[in-house]
Amino acid sequence: MPIYHLVPVASLLRDRAWIASAHQGPCCVCAPSEALARRFAGEAFRVPVPGAARQAAVAAATPWSERRLVGARELASPEDVEPPPLGTIFVPADPDRPDGAFVALGRL
Repeated sequence: MPIYHLVPVASLLRDRAWIASAHQGPCCVCAPSEALARRFAGEAFRVPVPGAARQAAVAAATPWSERRLVGARELASPEDVEPPPLGTIFVPADPDRPDGAFVALGRL
């Protein structure tokens, strides 16, 4: 099962679509496709957006689904290691060190 590394575009973190996400840092998602990895991240980090702010979040239900806001790449998986279960999401253990160790957030 592939693992996708999703990274928000730093220069676009002020985009209104981010109102709808509780997490604005990198994450890794275990999914068979990039599209599904983006969907899992969007569901995991979704924040209900109230009335007026909802329109500010524009058409996208989540910034994680927008390629202009979030880059994605498939990580190489060692063949001798069992992959995590489908939908497992990993986030940085220390949000101030996004290039450091990642911990499992959970699974969808």
